[in-house]
Amino acid sequence: MKRRKLVLLAAALLLLGKPEAGALRAFAAEPPVEATMVALENTGAEGSAAAEKEEAAKAKEQYSYMGTFRLTAYCGCRVCNGRWTGHPTALGTDYQEGRTIAVDRRVIPLGSTVEINLPGRGWTRFRAEDTGSAIKGNRIDVYVSEHGRCYTPLYNTHAEVRIVR
Repeated sequence: MKRRKLVLLAAALLLLGKPEAGALRAFAAEPPVEATMVALENTGAEGSAAAEKEEAAKAKEQYSYMGTFRLTAYCGCRVCNGRWTGHPTALGTDYQEGRTIAVDRRVIPLGSTVEINLPGRGWTRFRAEDTGSAIKGNRIDVYVSEHGRCYTPLYNTHAEVRIVR
């Protein structure tokens, strides 16, 4: 991990045209503690800004934005699940509120970690574990534990969706 940070630091210094970058390359194979400390002391605000930009770019790469989806909710009752009441999810897992969602597997692969921008809650992580006959295209069904909660405005809306890679 230290080597990776040092290599990233050297790359940032090279991009900024800092002379310390040449000396830093010499230590990339097995950096002594003193060299790491000197390299860290020689980086200014410019070096940390470059590192922050690189981290932000990596964070953006971790998601695949899917667009806006219609959200609905379902529970384990016969009204919501029909003949599948009492059976596990399409992925073979147990239903769990706050984790299980039903998706169209042609749009979102089963097993995917999905983040939904819930109104008033922000980006919330779920797992695509189930499918449904009415879940087609850009629609997601969020599992809740009680039938009465299926009708809450939180889960009956449109929201942005992204897949975590």
